[in-house]
Amino acid sequence: MYAINALHRIDRITRAIVRILAGTWLGVAVVALLVSVILYQRWVLLHPPAKAPALEAGQRLPELALSDIRGQRTTLRWNGDTRPTIVYVFTPTCVWCKRNMTAMKTVFERSSGYRFIGISLTDTGLADYVKKSGLAFPVYYADSGQATVAALKITATPETLVVSRDGTVRNVWVGAYSGKVATQIEQQFGVALPKLELGGAPDDKHS
Repeated sequence: MYAINALHRIDRITRAIVRILAGTWLGVAVVALLVSVILYQRWVLLHPPAKAPALEAGQRLPELALSDIRGQRTTLRWNGDTRPTIVYVFTPTCVWCKRNMTAMKTVFERSSGYRFIGISLTDTGLADYVKKSGLAFPVYYADSGQATVAALKITATPETLVVSRDGTVRNVWVGAYSGKVATQIEQQFGVALPKLELGGAPDDKHS
């Protein structure tokens, strides 16, 4: 419906511009250019890009090139610990990551059977964020930029993954720990999660 309405608006604007500019050589040239642009816009509206596939359980992840908050580069190897790994992906400016802080810490504190690692999608403000938040687990940032985002198929933050020692994804939860996500995480780790901290910007979308 949105695309159809947008096409109708484009057609009305096109006809109005043609009436104004028609009759001069410059007008003809401008109209030809506008028509080309408008035809392209119509094609884009009718052929939106396909959404990137989300990460799913059963998929294999490569080793990840990361840096710690001091800028030291490292490689996250899934077999670098005898336990499976919980990966918590966030950004320091993500409102829902802030609201999810206490719930996320609850999982960390009560999941001794897992290695817990945080990955920020940026290093901007990260050191201060880690200090103020009192994060007691290793935190890295994705200095490889889009390569890490592509590997993890990040669509929103926070995102929580459970990865086995061979790199196979066991579980994926996108978003803060509420509703169905909270229920599944409580069942997976045997914890009772606190309610989200609802202070901050009053939006209802994950960043």
